[in-house]
Amino acid sequence: GGDFVISTEWTDTAIPHHVTIGDEVNNSILNFGAITSFRLANGNVTIGTGVNKAKLTLSTKPGGDLKLKGNYTVAQKSSTTNNGRAVFFTGAAGNQIVTKSGGGTIDFDYLFVDKSLGDLQLSGTTGQKTNLQINSIGAANVYQLELINGSIDLNGQMFTMNATNSTESTENTTNIKISGTGAKRIYTSTGSGDFVFAGNYSAGKSNAKFNFAPSATLTFDTDVTLQTSVGLDFGTGSTLINSILQINQNGFVIGHSPYYGNYSTLIYNNGSNGFFRNMEWNSNSGAGYPNNVIVRGSNNTLVEL
Repeated sequence: GGDFVISTEWTDTAIPHHVTIGDEVNNSILNFGAITSFRLANGNVTIGTGVNKAKLTLSTKPGGDLKLKGNYTVAQKSSTTNNGRAVFFTGAAGNQIVTKSGGGTIDFDYLFVDKSLGDLQLSGTTGQKTNLQINSIGAANVYQLELINGSIDLNGQMFTMNATNSTESTENTTNIKISGTGAKRIYTSTGSGDFVFAGNYSAGKSNAKFNFAPSATLTFDTDVTLQTSVGLDFGTGSTLINSILQINQNGFVIGHSPYYGNYSTLIYNNGSNGFFRNMEWNSNSGAGYPNNVIVRGSNNTLVEL
């Protein structure tokens, strides 16, 4: 138990396998202090066990990120302070599972997936169902989520890109980058999953922009609903909607359109505010050409074509 500032027990060269903060008896805090280089765990990182409280505080300085090759677990009463730092999932084989013990949401500021085999998976285990949320720190034109190698398995859960720390004048604060090469997916291996863009919207501006490396693509696959209540710009690469794109109140698509699969559906769910059709549906072929369209809402949703 107690508060610890990271030191020579865990350095660039002294690399542990598993890391556990706290135990069944004691509350503990591990603080990365002001380190400027990342710390790597070759196995799992577990923040808290049992009913006691534990906390991981990442560095206050750029570069002091966390990289791990195993699973990431936060106990029910435990927490993290991200301080604008990133967590990298870099396991070479197999899925890496993110779990909130007892169920709940785990927050990140920046998240990177760089796996030669396997994907990042949200826990869908009964009693451990876990949602992920990336919180914008208000900085524009940075990438909050980057898929370098590997995909994301929602596993029947929800992944939220949250721009509540943005202001109405701030643009592109919850961006996604698809780097590396080849096809990346956001999919669900069981049930249905949701990928949600939320937060403070800016009229006429995108809160989130998709950026693609040459030859990289992203698919929101079968049984995944992509929802937005802010502005989205799908970028100049290839974003394919294979299931549902749902535009909620205050949401819109600007700049660039997505592609739609043969069984895709575009849903307008804007409530009584109404909606002027934009880049989400602006073509009779290729990008911006949905397969099915549904207009719904609790208050006479109006879509101006």
